[in-house]
Amino acid sequence: MDVSVVIVNYNGYEHTRNAVLSILQYSAGSEIIVVDNCSTDGSGRVLQKEFPQTTVIIEAENRGFGFGCNRGAEAAKGKYLFFLNNDTLLSEDSPLILAAYLEKNPAVGACGPKLLNQDGTFQISFGLEPSILNEWIVKHWQHPRKTGRGAISASLEQRYAGGKIDWVTAAALMMRKDLFERLNGFDESFFMYFEDAELCKRIREMGYSVVYLNTTSVTHLRGQSAKDGTSSINREYRRSQIYYYRKHRSLAAQLILRMYLAVRPLLQKNVTETNAPHRN
Repeated sequence: MDVSVVIVNYNGYEHTRNAVLSILQYSAGSEIIVVDNCSTDGSGRVLQKEFPQTTVIIEAENRGFGFGCNRGAEAAKGKYLFFLNNDTLLSEDSPLILAAYLEKNPAVGACGPKLLNQDGTFQISFGLEPSILNEWIVKHWQHPRKTGRGAISASLEQRYAGGKIDWVTAAALMMRKDLFERLNGFDESFFMYFEDAELCKRIREMGYSVVYLNTTSVTHLRGQSAKDGTSSINREYRRSQIYYYRKHRSLAAQLILRMYLAVRPLLQKNVTETNAPHRN
């Protein structure tokens, strides 16, 4: 299969290097494109020298994850695009497996593999249409006492494996390049968070389905790629959430969200965001 793997790097040399090495080991036939989002540690230049067989694009400014993915997709030569977090590791030719699935299923617009934590336990990599109710459902899924080896993870696997879902995380997301171009790629108004759910929504609105495929897996060192403080991450998460609602939800839903965000600190003091499965 003709696959281009797109990785966005920002001050993440070690993770990106390991991700690239795993692709070279397990998916040598894939084109690798690394987009450096104006790293301040010089990692883009180092990667460029270390991996001459890899296309490394160095941006003059950091305009977010979706922006970086779009620049990588523009340079890609493959029929299929596999967006992959820099803190991921392949253990088999997942790009080939996912591309082969799309080749056989033209009604599927995007798919994502099973994600594993570093210890091999299950990691949620998909979700439901963003809403206040679904946010609490996903939080319930992600509770540390109920994921990993617990009953919740087993239930989710059984329910959604090989089936339709509202979105899959862009930590590991495969789709056809021509469809990506028809959709004008990721909405670059999202700096980080929700851009994957929003892209998948537009895929579904075009009549395609989004599928979680557990026949192949990728290890995701979740949280390793987040360099900001928790408060900054939380603010960005909510900013993206508000923009998503403004773009895709009714005025009533937007009002409910604003009310929810106003009272939430009173209900849940000093609790950090745990439901940001959109990559980090």
